Amino acid sequence: MGWEDKDNGELLKAAAAGFDVLLTLDRGIPFQQHASSLPIAIIVMLAFNNRPETIAPFAPAVLKLLGERLERRVYIVDTRA
Repeated sequence: MGWEDKDNGELLKAAAAGFDVLLTLDRGIPFQQHASSLPIAIIVMLAFNNRPETIAPFAPAVLKLLGERLERRVYIVDTRA
């Protein structure tokens, strides 16, 4: 998709052009982006790595969120709750 050289702001704009939600493990997003200016809803999974066995427990919470009407803001998903 040619997104590897984009910074977070450019990445969010590019993602918003074709997607409704950005799913990420980037814990810094909430601190780097102003919620009022987000062009897309962002779901941040608080996973320690991106291995399938690490991310799998996040699936139920992410799927639940995806079934809702999401606002343009950051949603945090943490399985330790």
